[in-house]
Amino acid sequence: MDEVDALKDYLQKQIREAEAQLNQGNYALMEKKEFAYKTVTHNDKTSTELTANVYYTPPQTNESTNPRPIALHFHGGGFVVGSKDDTAAIHLEFLLGHGFVVVAPNYRLCPTILAIEEPVQDSLDCYEWARSDLPKLLQPEGITLDTERLVALGSSCGGTIAHHMTKASLPPLAILDIACQKFLRDPCFTSGVLPPGYTSLPPLSQSFIDQVYSEVPAPASSPVPWGPEGMDFSRPRFAWMFSTGSKGTVFREITPGGDTDTLDPDSLVKVDLARRAHEMLKAKGVESELIVVEGKDHGVDEEVKKGERDYEDVARAFEFLKMHVEA
Repeated sequence: MDEVDALKDYLQKQIREAEAQLNQGNYALMEKKEFAYKTVTHNDKTSTELTANVYYTPPQTNESTNPRPIALHFHGGGFVVGSKDDTAAIHLEFLLGHGFVVVAPNYRLCPTILAIEEPVQDSLDCYEWARSDLPKLLQPEGITLDTERLVALGSSCGGTIAHHMTKASLPPLAILDIACQKFLRDPCFTSGVLPPGYTSLPPLSQSFIDQVYSEVPAPASSPVPWGPEGMDFSRPRFAWMFSTGSKGTVFREITPGGDTDTLDPDSLVKVDLARRAHEMLKAKGVESELIVVEGKDHGVDEEVKKGERDYEDVARAFEFLKMHVEA
C-alpha cells in the first residue's frame, strides 16, 4: 500500500468515526453563547460592540477532560453582507463532532470601510481574543481550551479572511478555505459577474445604490440577498454589491487605493484558481490538499446532506482540520 492509499484509508476511518459521533447526538447537545470580543469607538464617541457566537458540546459524564481545540469560522458574503449566524449546520456538526469549540464572529462590513483594515483586522482581534479571554469565559461551563491548537476556516470571503490568520501571534495549525476569493486581479473578478440566472441586472438608480454610503458607522452584520425566492435588490447594500460585482470593481472599491494585493491571500470562484493556489503552496513546501466537487455551485458545502454523493468530499475537508490538531 503506497502513501496515498494509506492516507485514503485513514481518512475513510476518521470519517466513519466522525459520523458515529454525530449519530450519538453531538450536534443535538450543542450549546451556544454570545460574547463581545471587541468594542469599536467612533469619531462621534458612539461605539459598536462586535460579538461572536461560541458553539460547544457540554461535558458528558466520564468524558475526557483534555483541553479542546478551537476553530475560528468566518462567514462569507463578499465582505458586504452576512453575519455570525450564517454558520452552516453541517459545518457545526463536523467541527463539534471532531471535538472543536467553534468561534464564529461578526466583523464590520464594507463598503464604507476597507476590507483589510476592518473586517480582516476585526477577525484577527477575535482570533487573539479566543486565545486570551475565551478560556476564562468557558471555565464555568466545565470547558477547558487548548490555546495552542487553533484552526481557521470559512467559505467564500470567509476563506479569504481565514488565510489572513497567518498574521496572528500564533498562526493556525491548519486553514480550510472553501471556495475563497483569491488572485483578485484575475479576470474572473475584474471582468464582472452577474448573479446566477441573470443576464442583466434590474434597473438600479445610482442615487439608490449610493445610499449604502450613509450606513455609518459600518454595520457588523447584514441579511444576505439570496434565498429560495431568488435575489433581493431592495436594499442599497444589496444593490451596491450586485452593481459593483457586475462591473468587476467590488474588490478595487474595498481595498486601499484599489490595490487588491493587500487583500489577496497569496465561479464566483473558478476552480482553476484553487488549483493554482494548491500548486503554489506545494511548491513552497506547505502541506495542501485540494478537493474539487464537480458540477456544483458556490455553497455546496453548506447544503449537502448525509447520503448524498458529495457528502464524503465535504467530510474529508473537515477531517483535514482534525488531523492537524490531534494531540
